[in-house]
Amino acid sequence: MLNKKNNKHDESHFPEEIIVNRFNETSAQEFHDMVWQKFKDNPKRPIIIKIDSYGGNVYSLMRMLDVMDDIRELAPEEFYFVTECTGKTMSCGAVLLSHGDMRVANKNATLLVHQVSSISLGTYSELKKDVEETGRLNDKVFNIMVYNTSFPGGLKKLKELTINDWTLDADGAKKYGFVDLIGSAHLETKIMFNLCIQEAGQGLSNRKQIVERKAKRKKIKPKRRVQKKTDEQKDGNNE
Repeated sequence: MLNKKNNKHDESHFPEEIIVNRFNETSAQEFHDMVWQKFKDNPKRPIIIKIDSYGGNVYSLMRMLDVMDDIRELAPEEFYFVTECTGKTMSCGAVLLSHGDMRVANKNATLLVHQVSSISLGTYSELKKDVEETGRLNDKVFNIMVYNTSFPGGLKKLKELTINDWTLDADGAKKYGFVDLIGSAHLETKIMFNLCIQEAGQGLSNRKQIVERKAKRKKIKPKRRVQKKTDEQKDGNNE
């Protein structure tokens, strides 16, 4: 189930935060609608996605990741996604958490990472196809996590650690690159939006620090600036 805080649609109030509890077709559609609406309302405003979930359907997770990537293609440089683990972020939730531009875990949060699982019935051929599809999804999910986290040891090491369910506390999540900070995120709104992330035992991280971390992780390719060509350049291209 996907929820949102009941704030009035007014920039004088705190913007709504998207809360992800489940990963299914309904929640994926709600996520799509809510994220796009928030982006259209203010393309420069960061979107905070708070995750408290045991996981769910991998196909629904993929749709959520695609929504985030599609918006990144259109968003200005000031825009970014903040993902936050509140309570528990397991299975699909851990992948979504890792996909933010700035990732945060509450100090008592728990992450769980494991292999993709499935239950199926049918003939030998049908079961064989299901195993192949499960393997394809597992490779896809693991490659996404390795890319998002710059995982130490790479794909081979991640697969070794997840032969069984792999549980991490907030410190472990930070150590292995699933989050950037331990604390909580909120938006303060006056005339301009100012994202503040309260890091446990530290002061507030300001926008400059967040942008620096985002650039360092190189998760988003910089948009190319289109320059007007001179008549001489145009003639050269037409040859």
